Amino acid sequence: MIRKLIVLAGCLFLFGQSIGTALATPLTEQQVERYLNSMPEAQALSAKHDDGKRKKIDRTRPLASGIELMEKAGPAYEDLGNLAKAHGFSSPEEWADVGDRVMNGYVILSSKLTLAEVEQGYQQGIANVNKDPKLSEASKRAVLAGMEKGHARNVALRQNAEQDLPALAPHRAALEEKFGR
Repeated sequence: MIRKLIVLAGCLFLFGQSIGTALATPLTEQQVERYLNSMPEAQALSAKHDDGKRKKIDRTRPLASGIELMEKAGPAYEDLGNLAKAHGFSSPEEWADVGDRVMNGYVILSSKLTLAEVEQGYQQGIANVNKDPKLSEASKRAVLAGMEKGHARNVALRQNAEQDLPALAPHRAALEEKFGR
């Protein structure tokens, strides 16, 4: 029963993500370039406004969720608004959305794995967990549930980033320089 609920939740998540992707306009090369050009200033602002406290942000959209925590107020939000406008964005929220999409797209662009290879690895992982004699049935279910959630997140990330890859590809060298491993 729990597994069915997890599968249903995963399907609903992916459905929601695919609708969001279908409604989103693909990034342009100019948006990517403007975001990359803003990064040094954004890093300086981050250092300026760092209070040393950990914040609960969404790791799939760290910039946008960080800005949401600002609640459209305060000196950091004001500084980001100025940065966004200076680089041709209408708001800190637009700047953050583009930045999150650039970062997520870079992960996919730089990945050496196809979606089919990701799926194959996931299926192999399931098989490995199921045949592991050291794991109890309850442990296997827990591990598989976590794997399923992570896999759904990875597939959604890939699907969402797919439309932005053409705008990112011409900036591959700059992306490597900024985000390279």
